[in-house]
Amino acid sequence: MNNLSETATLLYQEFGCLTLTTKQLAQVLHYKTTRVLLNAISSGTCPVHTFRAGKCRVADIRDVAEYLDKARAH
Repeated sequence: MNNLSETATLLYQEFGCLTLTTKQLAQVLHYKTTRVLLNAISSGTCPVHTFRAGKCRVADIRDVAEYLDKARAH
């Protein structure tokens, strides 16, 4: 865990995993519902890369943290 950014470390502490489910990702990115997030993923407008892990769609906390850090910088 030493190579995680501060933001990624905070996400890890909050969720206890290196990947976020779509429900968790919707919460972090302030999407109104998980369905709205899934629609954004399908249309290619979700700002964070997601991928399939078995039957689930997830996002790596490092990608989420990078997006949040860039958004905060603007």
